Amino acid sequence: MKRIRIKEKGTAAKAAAFALAAALAIAASPISSAPKAAKPSGLPTGVIQFDTAANPDAARAKIDSSPPTTAAVAAGEHLWVGRSGGIRRFDRHSGKWDFFPYKGNQCPGTGTSGIFFEAPHVWARVANTGALCRLNEADGSWFSHDHWTVKEHLGPGGPVIFTPERIYIASQGGPEWQGVNIIDRRTGEWVKLLPSKPAAAMVTDGKHLWLGVPSGILRINRVTEEYTFFQPDEHGGGSLVNDIIRIPGGLAFATSGNQNGILGDETKLTRNSFSVYIKKTKRWHNYKNEDREKLIRDIENGTIFYKFVAVTPGLVIYKNGKWSLIDASKGLDSSDIVTIAADDSHLYVGTARGINVLDINTLKRKDVNIHIYRSLMVPKRLISDREYLWALNHRGVFRITKRNLFLSPQ
Repeated sequence: MKRIRIKEKGTAAKAAAFALAAALAIAASPISSAPKAAKPSGLPTGVIQFDTAANPDAARAKIDSSPPTTAAVAAGEHLWVGRSGGIRRFDRHSGKWDFFPYKGNQCPGTGTSGIFFEAPHVWARVANTGALCRLNEADGSWFSHDHWTVKEHLGPGGPVIFTPERIYIASQGGPEWQGVNIIDRRTGEWVKLLPSKPAAAMVTDGKHLWLGVPSGILRINRVTEEYTFFQPDEHGGGSLVNDIIRIPGGLAFATSGNQNGILGDETKLTRNSFSVYIKKTKRWHNYKNEDREKLIRDIENGTIFYKFVAVTPGLVIYKNGKWSLIDASKGLDSSDIVTIAADDSHLYVGTARGINVLDINTLKRKDVNIHIYRSLMVPKRLISDREYLWALNHRGVFRITKRNLFLSPQ
């Protein structure tokens, strides 16, 4: 992996600084736009768009008009979709959406960073507090672990893994909770922290926890707690890991980021500011989101620096102990992979451009209906649900009938 320190001054440095500052500001900004109503027509056969904001006849207290998040799960006869103030449930048979709002004393916070199904229960991860809450569908009440040891180790994050004895919760932020926090299900108490960089995705193969961290793939042995870091340069080294799922014989990793720009040696990002640490001077440099000119001057003067890391993203496969990479050179429409899902026959790959489909065993690409492909560009989340594939993007929630997804019957 090659790292290049940018020393040029003037226009190039200004352009890099402007682009980086803008990206940091966007990442820290809340989404405030309201969702648009579902379009009744204009979509290809087999594709339906849903308006998840509310049922027209619902009481106002059960209406949440915020945009849907990418937190979602299909379980049994329902699709669950995260929203700002709670989660919505879609019934496959009635076509009805119900809303279950978060309740401050039972499930504090706003936003939904993850929804998980552990039969027969649905759990939600609240975005700003990191609280993990279990829904009682019968009365809309919530349960969360309220032991003080758990509360002290709550932090924002997404991925959660459930086992009969333990719950593994990935959090980010303060050193007292960043990594994988373990809760004992028998006592309801926090057990320990397995420190790591922030994890965007996490899955278990039984023996290990696999985490997608900013610069690669981390494997932690659940028994010995041995850490193994995988960063094969030719297979996604340094790429951002967005999603991980199990496939026959191994794992699939969705990675992205043809070029990663990194400020300084370490960066901290908050809603209104960011900080850059320089090892050489042992100093943190703090910037508000509006401090564009100060950032530009510091990069030009060498006070802080901007490192460029070239990576090789794509669909990274770890199967039967061997690594391989499937990217644009091997038939995908883009090497930046955002989301992946699977069923017994197919691997569904959502790239920065659209939906690709591979045979689950041979990993060979299959032709996709061009009309469906063009109507669902830039998917943010894909969920396989028996005969349907759900796709979430910036326009909302779509359901695709799988038999219509291909150019010819499968």
